[in-house]
Order: sequence, then structure tokens, then C-alpha cells
Amino acid sequence: MLIRFYHCKRAGGAAAGHRVGDVYELAGQAVKSVIWALKQRVRASVRRRFSNRKGSARFVCGDLERFEDLLSNAAAAQIEFEFVAVQPGLQKAGLPADVGNVLAAASDHLVRGGFRPLKVMASA
Repeated sequence: MLIRFYHCKRAGGAAAGHRVGDVYELAGQAVKSVIWALKQRVRASVRRRFSNRKGSARFVCGDLERFEDLLSNAAAAQIEFEFVAVQPGLQKAGLPADVGNVLAAASDHLVRGGFRPLKVMASA
């Protein structure tokens, strides 16, 4: 079973997406979210989101009952966690070295912690 955590950062202004401060904040969100990468913690967090935010929390596919069933039937060792950084305006072409270094450091931290490398969703 794969559980993905998506972290999004709004981009705007000049050189949207390539500001190192924005990418640093985004990478930090991904790195800090590893505390939720445990079966019981993710279950409790999702339950809380659905009970505290009536109508604002939703699944793209499935529902809370299906999620609970999947987690109940999976051993903790069968669950993999993946972290995805979403930064509109970020482009592979012309990526400043400092921005690339921040993303690489976050990815390295995740890998050393036993997780998959950081995935990045960008404009191009």
C-alpha cells in the first residue's frame, strides 16, 4: 500500500517557483511530515480531519470507510509513504542551483530515513 503526502506552495510574483525561500518552505513541509508516516498516526490524523472539517476534507478516490478497511488489513510493514512537493512555476529548465540543492537535500533526508526520494511536481 502506498500513501502519498502532497505539499503545495502557492507561487506568484517575479520568477514564480524559483524563489529559494518558497522552495525551502515547501521542502521543509515534506521533511517535517515524516512524523505522520506511521499507520496509527495517519489513521488518527485522517479521522480528525474528517470529523473537524465537515465537508472540507475529501478523498479523490474512495472514502473514509474504504481507507479504514485498507489500513486495517495492511500490516505496518506493508505501507510505504511517499512525499510529493508541488510548486507551480517551478521549471526544470533554468533551475537555480540553490533551489536544486534544497530539493536534493530534502530528498536525501527522506531516503536516509527509509522513505522514497522526494517527488516534485512543477510547471514543466
